Amino acid sequence: MKSNLPTNGMAISSVVLGAIALPTAIFPFLNFLVLVIGPLGMFFGWRAIKQVKQHPEEMKGSGLALTGLLLNVAGTALTLMILIFLAMFIQKQ
Repeated sequence: MKSNLPTNGMAISSVVLGAIALPTAIFPFLNFLVLVIGPLGMFFGWRAIKQVKQHPEEMKGSGLALTGLLLNVAGTALTLMILIFLAMFIQKQ
């Protein structure tokens, strides 16, 4: 009866933040937001995975949490790569 269990709220938050972080990473000036919401989403995803593993009979959402964690990691990494590239480009001029 795992389908009747509630989904962990932190897992949902992690996916929502990841869905915002990944596309926002490519927009100039908005990508600085990812440096805040990315690590926050990573924390929510990591914490949700731990909570679901500790209480599998009470909640579900470990796959959702992992998806959110990976989206936030990708968004944060992409933002950092873009910012480093821009810093190198500006420094050469």
